[in-house]
Amino acid sequence: MLFAPLVFAGLALVFYRPAHETPTPAARTESQASSSPKLPEAPATETTSAEAKAETQTPTPAFQVAASVRGYRASPAERADYSARLATEANLLLWSQALKDRANTGDADAAASLSALYTYCAEVLAYPFIPLKPVANRPPQPDPNAAAKLRCAGMGEPGRLTAFNLSSDAKAWRRTAAHLGHALSVLAESGSARMRGFGPISPTELQARMAAEELLREGDYAALVRSSPIFATLSGWRMQLAWEISFCELSPPCERGRRCDLCDPRGREPRLATLSPREKRMLAGQQLQILQAIQSGNFAELWRKPTAPGT
Repeated sequence: MLFAPLVFAGLALVFYRPAHETPTPAARTESQASSSPKLPEAPATETTSAEAKAETQTPTPAFQVAASVRGYRASPAERADYSARLATEANLLLWSQALKDRANTGDADAAASLSALYTYCAEVLAYPFIPLKPVANRPPQPDPNAAAKLRCAGMGEPGRLTAFNLSSDAKAWRRTAAHLGHALSVLAESGSARMRGFGPISPTELQARMAAEELLREGDYAALVRSSPIFATLSGWRMQLAWEISFCELSPPCERGRRCDLCDPRGREPRLATLSPREKRMLAGQQLQILQAIQSGNFAELWRKPTAPGT
C-alpha cells in the first residue's frame, strides 16, 4: 500500500508535459499525417498528363527548303516523268539528289515525288532478308525484294531504324510539298490535322477544300481513291465508301497497284454485305450526288455546311 502513491507519482512525471512545450518537428509531422487523409502518390515512373502529351506528340517536320522559296507546279510532262522515273530509276539515291535540286527552286511536284520516293524505300528497307535454313538438294532462297533494295541502296541498312528515318523524311517532304502548293499533299496534310467534320469551317478545312477542287478539276480520280476518307470528312457524309466507289467508277480500268485493292469489286463485296438496306440506299444516293456534282463541275454542292458548335 505504501508503494501505490509512489507508483502513481512516477507515472504522472513520465506523462506530464508543460503547457508551453511544443512537439518536435518530427512528432508534429507525424501527428498531422495521422490526422489528415493520405493522398495517393504517383509512382516514380509515372508522368503527368502534360508530360505524357508532350512525349506522345510527334514534332512537326520542318520544311526542307528555305521558307522564302515560292512554290510552283511542274508541267504535266514533267509530272509524268517524275512518276515514271520513280518506278524505273535504277539508283533512287542519285535521283533523289536531282529532285532535291528542283525542289529547292520551288518545284512542288519534285518535293511530292521525294516524299513518295522515301515512302517507297522505307517500305522496301523495313526488314532485312532472313533466308530459310539451307536444305540439301534445294537452291538457296533468294531475297524477293533484292531488286527493290538495290534501287534504294545507299539509304541505310535494312531494318526498323532505316525505315523510321526514311518515313520521317517522307513526312517532311510531304509537308514541304504542301507548303509549295502541291494539292494532293495539302489534302494529305489536312487529313493529318484531324479535321472534325462538324462545327464552323476551319482555315485548314477551307484550304483542304480548295486543294480538293483543284484535284477534281485535274481529273486524276485514280490518285484520289485513297483520299476518300478526307473527302468524306469535307463533305460531312460519313460513308467514305460512296466517295471510293465514285472515284473508282471515274478512273480508267486498274491493272496493278494499291488502288486495285480498293477498286476491285470482289474486295468491296464483303464491305457492302455488312450494310443494312437503309445504309445501301444512303450509299446509292450519296454516290449519285457525288457523280452529278463532279461531272457538272458544281463542287460547292459536295462540301458540308457550317454548323454551330455542339450541333
